Amino acid sequence: MIYDIIQNIEKNIPRNTNEVRYNVLMPTYRFVTSANFIIGIIAIVLLLGIMLVSTSFAMTQVSVERAYLKELYVESNGTNHIYGFKICAGDEPLYNAKVIVTSDSDMVIVNTDKVIQENKCRSFGVSITANDVDSIHAKLVEPSRA
Repeated sequence: MIYDIIQNIEKNIPRNTNEVRYNVLMPTYRFVTSANFIIGIIAIVLLLGIMLVSTSFAMTQVSVERAYLKELYVESNGTNHIYGFKICAGDEPLYNAKVIVTSDSDMVIVNTDKVIQENKCRSFGVSITANDVDSIHAKLVEPSRA
């Protein structure tokens, strides 16, 4: 019995490159280049792409309505100013909130690196150049759910 198994295995082992080419490589090549294989790969890529896109949209769709900014202070030294503010979360935590601070001559983007828990605030300060102190304003953009 074992002898028969070994003989059958030896019969199926290719002995030269032509046998390898025609018995192993050609069927594999035909399968990989077939329309069904290519359509399957395209379908898998499309499904993965749809899953990734929908996941990224789900993580960034949080309204800015309940989160808010609170101005704390502006310290001036000529045209250089330190603008202090708080970012406060509403009923939901904020993660990766972005604040754009603008003036009549400069713009600074502040990205938060930590979660701001619901109904809590975190203080930030930025250095910004402005000819007129009253032209300094901040806007909260792109918060996302934690």
